[in-house]
Amino acid sequence: MERYPDIKIITHHGGGIIPQCAGRLRDLPFGPERKDVARRLTAEPLDYFRRFYGDTAQFGNAGGMRCAIDFFGPDHILFGTDLGFNPEFASGSIADIEAVVPSEEDRRKIYEGNARRVLKLEARLPAVS
Repeated sequence: MERYPDIKIITHHGGGIIPQCAGRLRDLPFGPERKDVARRLTAEPLDYFRRFYGDTAQFGNAGGMRCAIDFFGPDHILFGTDLGFNPEFASGSIADIEAVVPSEEDRRKIYEGNARRVLKLEARLPAVS
């Protein structure tokens, strides 16, 4: 993370265990290398994890979605469903987003805007009538 500060790391399933174990990840692990590692870091350990991106593949788990959004923030959540495994996963991801993201602006970021920004894709053109 120090060497490549602009790297984008996209994690699966709302960041996996990272948001759930944020308290444990707050500090460096104990061990003989702890001081050496600490000297080389320019940020707190948890701040590096907050630079990651999580997806919305929570499969009808609004609590997991809320945890991911609380940890990463709505600007670091990308729409994802695991649709290839089961077509019903998409509706669960959408229901989770609708249940826990009250802001229309944040929902637009999550559904499309964040992925376009991270992947450097052009903005969608309005439909022609």
